[in-house]
Amino acid sequence: MQKAGLRFLYATRFGRVVLWHMMGPGFSRRIGRWMDSRLSKPLVWWAYLTRREAFRQAQYKRPKFYRSYNDFFTRPFVREPVQIPPGGVISPGDGWLTCVPLSAEGSFQIKGMPYTLESLLGDAELAAYYAGGTMCLVRLTTRDEHRFGYAVAGQVGCLVRLEGKLHSVMPYATALEPVYAENRRSYTITTAGNGAKVAQIEVGALCIGRIDYTCEGPHTADLEQERGRFCYGGSSIAVLLPPQGYDILPQEGDVTPDGEVHIIKGQMLAQEA
Repeated sequence: MQKAGLRFLYATRFGRVVLWHMMGPGFSRRIGRWMDSRLSKPLVWWAYLTRREAFRQAQYKRPKFYRSYNDFFTRPFVREPVQIPPGGVISPGDGWLTCVPLSAEGSFQIKGMPYTLESLLGDAELAAYYAGGTMCLVRLTTRDEHRFGYAVAGQVGCLVRLEGKLHSVMPYATALEPVYAENRRSYTITTAGNGAKVAQIEVGALCIGRIDYTCEGPHTADLEQERGRFCYGGSSIAVLLPPQGYDILPQEGDVTPDGEVHIIKGQMLAQEA
């Protein structure tokens, strides 16, 4: 059903007109206001009746505890503590992982779509630093927790915001449009204990016009802190690692036909070399 809707939006003339309106900030703000209001509470009950498993990991397991659908959608999960070795790079959120090699020229591909680091970051000097490194891309879906943390501990710089559109981040859309270079996104650079600079990029998506952060100025972060949350919708987090300093770790888990592996927040992505 979801793929049929995306096919309508991206592959039909009338659908492209509808999509053009949906990708604008006005539509996203209107959807956001409704999802934040008590008028959206029936959607919580609908989720409870049709997707009971969505409440299994939640801190509050009954619909009566949620004021709105966004309140439910951004619910915190109850998790077992995870032991992370020193120098570890972890997944900042739940989702479907793709590890993308970055060429020495700073180019890469996602689902066959070509990109450059400069188009992703909007900064040529920063793009050159990550050329030859690795991108760990985590795509969130509605089954995942939409609160996210930090990929690496260290000194975090100011949040940088890049304005853009709000395409879907589903594989059907990313194969047709340069979503990650066009969508609204924000990033910070964290200087880790080994001196490496790790970029963490949160990418907005269709219907997600708001990403809430706990802190937007310079600060010190550890791996147990919450960094922020995505409001209604699915989205993505990209972690950029430089060419030296880290070894990418193999992953096991459920795999999609596109080769994505499902991981959970706190799962190891890389280790200091």
